[in-house]
Amino acid sequence: MKILEDSVLNTIELVLSNNNIDLVDVEYEFRKRQRIIRFLIDKPGGIRLSDCENVTQMIEPILDVKGNVSGSYLLEVASPGLDRLLKTESDFRRVNGKVVKILTNNSKLIIGRVEKTKDKIVTLKDNDKKAIQIPINQIIKAQLKIEF
Repeated sequence: MKILEDSVLNTIELVLSNNNIDLVDVEYEFRKRQRIIRFLIDKPGGIRLSDCENVTQMIEPILDVKGNVSGSYLLEVASPGLDRLLKTESDFRRVNGKVVKILTNNSKLIIGRVEKTKDKIVTLKDNDKKAIQIPINQIIKAQLKIEF
């Protein structure tokens, strides 16, 4: 389900990018007759509560003027969390040097440290220090492997 038009999302993404914040995802939810629009954001060094407050103040006027959202809605701005899915080149660049778990479209589970991401290909090093290249379009699911 998509409530917001691409042009509105592009405007919001540009405003956030000018403030060194990445728009990771937009989620739509209905809970007890309440429509929720949730923006997941990230930036180098992580997101703080003050970042969520600032982003809310930045995007609320855009939604009110250009959002064309009929009826009331609740706006939420949050960090995607450590266990969020990695979907884009930018997501993999953000976790460069960290260990990820990737499930490919041929049901192969690969665990390795992200070495680089370029031209829609993620390069990992496995435990044997062997380089593995995976095209992003062949990834079914990818997440940061949380290390303790």
